[in-house]
Amino acid sequence: HTLSLHDALPICHRKFAAAQSLPFPLIADTDKQLIEAMGVWGEKNRYGRITVGLLRTTFLIDEKGCVERIFTPGQIRTKIHAEQILKAVSPKE
Repeated sequence: HTLSLHDALPICHRKFAAAQSLPFPLIADTDKQLIEAMGVWGEKNRYGRITVGLLRTTFLIDEKGCVERIFTPGQIRTKIHAEQILKAVSPKE
């Protein structure tokens, strides 16, 4: 399953999901409880400016609910991230 977590309001999520035809749910965490518990809220450098916000992070979780892999902001390449994930979940030879 795929889930997306963000601190935006639910209405923003619904509009974005509809516009992008996303086939998975978006979770609105407006009070940031889950975001902070997962350690994905903090300082980031955006074009030389330090801001505080959601850190783009991907967790690969197996069917038992165990985290198999975490892609940190420094590891994620947005243009090829789907490929990064597929490579990580592909059976090893």
